[in-house]
Amino acid sequence: MFRNARLAGLVCSARRAGVVSARTSRAMRLTGGSRGLSGLHSNVNITLKQIEATVPKFAVDKGQIQVLYDPEEFYDQLKQKILAAKERVFLSTLYVGKEETELVSCLDEALTKNPGLKVSVLIDGLRGTREEPETCSASLLASLLHKHGDRVDIRCYITPHLFGLKKQLIPKRFNEGWGLQHMKLYGCDDDIILSGANLSRDYFTNRQDRYFVFKSRPIVDYYHAIHNAVCRLSWRVALPKPAEKAPEPGKMAVFFKKQAASIAKKILPEPEPVKDPGFVLEWPNNNTLQSPNVSLAEFQRQATASIAPLITSKPVESGRRKVKSLAQRETELEEAKNESESTEPQTLVFPISQFTPLLKPDSSTEFPTLGRLLSMLSMQRSSWTFTAGYFNMHPEFKAKLLGSVPDKGTVITASPQANGFYKSHGISQYLPDCYTLLARQFILDVNKAHRQKEIELLEWQRGVVNTPGGWSYHAKGIWINGPGDKLPSITVVGSSNYTRRGYSKDLETNALIVTTDEELKRQLQQEIDHIERYTTKKSITDYDQEDRQVKTWVKVVAYFIGDKL
Repeated sequence: MFRNARLAGLVCSARRAGVVSARTSRAMRLTGGSRGLSGLHSNVNITLKQIEATVPKFAVDKGQIQVLYDPEEFYDQLKQKILAAKERVFLSTLYVGKEETELVSCLDEALTKNPGLKVSVLIDGLRGTREEPETCSASLLASLLHKHGDRVDIRCYITPHLFGLKKQLIPKRFNEGWGLQHMKLYGCDDDIILSGANLSRDYFTNRQDRYFVFKSRPIVDYYHAIHNAVCRLSWRVALPKPAEKAPEPGKMAVFFKKQAASIAKKILPEPEPVKDPGFVLEWPNNNTLQSPNVSLAEFQRQATASIAPLITSKPVESGRRKVKSLAQRETELEEAKNESESTEPQTLVFPISQFTPLLKPDSSTEFPTLGRLLSMLSMQRSSWTFTAGYFNMHPEFKAKLLGSVPDKGTVITASPQANGFYKSHGISQYLPDCYTLLARQFILDVNKAHRQKEIELLEWQRGVVNTPGGWSYHAKGIWINGPGDKLPSITVVGSSNYTRRGYSKDLETNALIVTTDEELKRQLQQEIDHIERYTTKKSITDYDQEDRQVKTWVKVVAYFIGDKL
């Protein structure tokens, strides 16, 4: 039911690479179909047929996807699922807040209660060690290693494109502009939450994002394989090894050492004490790839061989491709046919990922898939909503939205007062101004395309961030209504901000969801309504007000660093 011949290649390639289990590969054969979903516009099904030729596809039953609407609900569900897990917990995130002792205690309690449980956490190695040697994500999570040993695996992905002198000279925080592990996957046994939220206090209380719960073991298995594949390309957080005890020195050696220390104390300033960060990063032997510090080209070659079979439905050629007999192929096709579901699904899920820094050639699926999806908007009068808290829309996506013929097109972004960098310290306090420039330019482009009647820009604000009752906005996503439909039937959820930076430097993973399930469509509309509740429509006049003016030097800097925003 799932592009049988093409899928057979994917399954075999991925299983040879060791990133997909037999159970998951069987589920990938079970779910899907080239027929599309009944009840969708023909242009949608044509587009889906193009998409399913390049990415995996899963069918899910009614009730297997739940949309959450606020941070507290997300955090409560995450803790409940961790404590209930018996087999696995895997968390992929940019960072864990350095004060999130409650979350770490929750993981500790789950490991203590359930001896068969294993926990794997993947964070970004630059963002997750930014505060070192003070408490940081890595040191906080390392505390689990003391009690639970190898039942806990903590990994730090560090972009392979930051090395040598460049890595030594570029200050912390600024070095994150060269690439991050940006995926947000929160899996517990047979459930997974896909989100754009990280794991820190504001994301649990007053930072608006999106949160989708998938209750499907095949989908969890798939994203677990994605998580594991990136872990194998990452450094491991380990406890420092105790220093070996030096042999006892002779009496004369002790005498001269004391004299030297006494003299040094008189003539040299007291050295600053060196704080132990409480962890070390090591490249483990069971990483099937060699460190990128040895050879970037070889690292990318091996990473491509590991990841490409997992994210694309096309078989990946290798140096030693196994040749199958005709009988073997016929057996696989017959098996896939027999396992096909007899009833047509109401909801399809297409995992899409962007791993550009790792892949050569780049076989990432998110950017081309979204390009196809947005191209569809020029062929029919659909309504659509696009949101990104950090508004730096990729030029190709902007062109496709401006070229659409919608009944209504809505873009939602954060107001400066809802931007997490609002009135922050240092140079980052000017980032909201950079996004203001980009939002203003979008409105100018809308006017130039004569689309101001169909396309509007809304700013989200709920109080003022970092003040009592103030929220920040971090949601990102796309919703599409079919022609004449009052409810959305398509959405994209995950970690991406849809920026030039994200498609060239970061690791992202998302899900494209297409549904005819009326209950799920109502949940999608409720999600839009919840977000729009705190928005205000903006025009070019608003951006020309004195309080929205941007300094000239900020405009110049924004021009040169646009690919890192």
